[in-house]
Amino acid sequence: MLNNKLLKLKLSIRPDRLLSCQRKLASRNTVRKTWMPAFAGMTQGRLTERVRLKCLPRGLRQSSSMLESGFTLLEILIALFIFSILSMILVGALRSVIDAHSGTEKNAERLRKLQMTLLVMSRDIEQAVNRPILNTVGKEEDAFNGTPRGFTFTHAGYANPVATLARSTLQRTGYNWHDDALWRMSWSVLDQAPDSHPHARRLLDDVLDARFQYLDKDGRFRDGWPVSGDEQPLPRAVRVLLTLNHWGKISQLYIIPAQPSRTVLLPPKIPGSPTDPDKQKKPAHDDVGPEV
Repeated sequence: MLNNKLLKLKLSIRPDRLLSCQRKLASRNTVRKTWMPAFAGMTQGRLTERVRLKCLPRGLRQSSSMLESGFTLLEILIALFIFSILSMILVGALRSVIDAHSGTEKNAERLRKLQMTLLVMSRDIEQAVNRPILNTVGKEEDAFNGTPRGFTFTHAGYANPVATLARSTLQRTGYNWHDDALWRMSWSVLDQAPDSHPHARRLLDDVLDARFQYLDKDGRFRDGWPVSGDEQPLPRAVRVLLTLNHWGKISQLYIIPAQPSRTVLLPPKIPGSPTDPDKQKKPAHDDVGPEV
């Protein structure tokens, strides 16, 4: 808007008024000494523009001078240099914040998986019961079998709300370490058929080493279970030693409550069934009449 007004005002100055203004300026001694020498070497168009600018009112003259002024190349280069330095500082700070946030999210995810693994193991081991099973070849296995690299056992807590499913609330479960990971195996039935296979679940990754130890009734940790010469079917506790890639060594101790009510035997044979050894077949007697 201001540019349009200035342009209209400059174009509206008539040549006679421009000449009169120039004569008035030339008649002043101060202007002749200070302002007129500045016209030397100017082209006609530039000189006319300067004279028109001097003949404008004071307010419009200052506004026109501000519009015609600009930045020098050196000022632009200095501004770009300062902007580049600030941009590099801000980009580095932003990158540090993004890296810290990403690392925090990864650590939180690892911690969540570790806590979930320890919680699942706690729920399974602390509900262990003395319930032997029949394996796929029909051979009876102990309720708890353990090695330094894994163990298999029977535990309660296999949810079956209001008995909607035709199965027991007991489950056969095992934990093993291989391929730098901790695995959980579970069977859908206790006494397995020849075609029964466990369901494997990868609980925890980046496990460099894992060892399992079993506490006997004398308070000593064993590398295997059952212990020869010991009639105790279940260990008193299980100690889990894990070496993780990002967390180092972790040790957990899970107590198995010694309660007689938690001892479950194999289901007894149904009396009268074909496999019942107590069933005796009575010999058949024919009805024989008296001799005549």
